[in-house]
Amino acid sequence: MSLDVVHYVSPAADGGWGPVTHAARLAARLFGAELTSDNPASGYSRAWRAGALVPRPRRDGVRLSILANPGHLLSLRPPSVRARRYAVEAVWIFDAFWDEWLPRFARRPGGFDVLFVTDRELVPVYEKATGVPVHWVPWGTDTQDPAGLTENRLTDVLRVGRQPAGWDDDAATAKVFDRAGLT
Repeated sequence: MSLDVVHYVSPAADGGWGPVTHAARLAARLFGAELTSDNPASGYSRAWRAGALVPRPRRDGVRLSILANPGHLLSLRPPSVRARRYAVEAVWIFDAFWDEWLPRFARRPGGFDVLFVTDRELVPVYEKATGVPVHWVPWGTDTQDPAGLTENRLTDVLRVGRQPAGWDDDAATAKVFDRAGLT
């Protein structure tokens, strides 16, 4: 069964989205998948939203769609995408904390088959809202070796992209890690 990875990137995305782009490239490489980048639609009309409610036909193949937020799920439903008919629709939402943006079609059976979120506490929220299996894929997963590295590491912690304001002081953060024996 073939796998396509579709990475939705807003034209307004800033440099904070770079790590997600890297994750999409890595997923495509590790799974031997074709990677496509697309812009999430915006300004969804009533007709677009109504079309999202139409059940999708199925065929072979799996699509993993990587989205910035739940509102971008509507990008999966235009006629050109529906025509592709994947047997399995998997979705990975990075900023899933905006669960109030979850579109109506995603709250009905048949919108997609499995969902991945980066916040563990949101798993039951999305399971209840969508009725599909939801899995936690933590941001910061060791993507270099899923089984774990046995060799010594030079770096224990790496932070990239948008960070909470409390982490904005590199010097203070370095001192905390140094006291803990981390680099």
